[in-house]
Amino acid sequence: MNIHMKCAKKYPERFAGAFTIDPFAKNKIELLNHFIDDLGCKIMKFEISSGGGLIGYHNKFLIDGNEMEDIWLKASEVNATVALDIGDYTMESYQPEAIRRVALKYPNVKIVVCHLLAPIKGKEEILKRDLELLNLPNIWFDLAALPAIFSTDIYPFPSAQNSIKIAKDIVGASKLIWGSDAPITAARDPYKNLINYINEDIFDKEEMKMVFYDNALDVYFNKH
Repeated sequence: MNIHMKCAKKYPERFAGAFTIDPFAKNKIELLNHFIDDLGCKIMKFEISSGGGLIGYHNKFLIDGNEMEDIWLKASEVNATVALDIGDYTMESYQPEAIRRVALKYPNVKIVVCHLLAPIKGKEEILKRDLELLNLPNIWFDLAALPAIFSTDIYPFPSAQNSIKIAKDIVGASKLIWGSDAPITAARDPYKNLINYINEDIFDKEEMKMVFYDNALDVYFNKH
């Protein structure tokens, strides 16, 4: 058992461990059963993005294709949470339609789309279109690394703020989860900036509690 799982086991009220596997691995079923059945870990994270993820070193595959089917079946069996980084809309890994198909096929699996679909300045209509497409009961969006994605912005990161406002209008505050993407983002900006740019201009007090606490508690700890 690695240090992450030891930490989650010792402090289950504060930490939830996640794992990843390569869907092309010959022993992926064995790995799935080990992490889920033996270690009790029910959160998976897949870095699918073309830049530094699975489609960066495998031929293109579909998120709901044959390579991932065993993973989704196992996730459904245990009511797991699956986080997906699919990169931005210019990449082969960007597959919101496939995520929608998975979410509809396995409604008991909680899906987190990372980085709010990695929006691009000036392409807000694409963000709106795909948020509408993925506005389903079992899909959430994390806000990790938005300040870094809009790399030319400085605090309070107006482009990131605008993207969050768009998301709030379409999917609601109950479907948004704050994240830092540290340590990389914390090397770029003070950690307090990564928190404070999400403020009362975007969310009221109750919504802030959702975004910073309640939604993650629901998705990753199954407390709500």
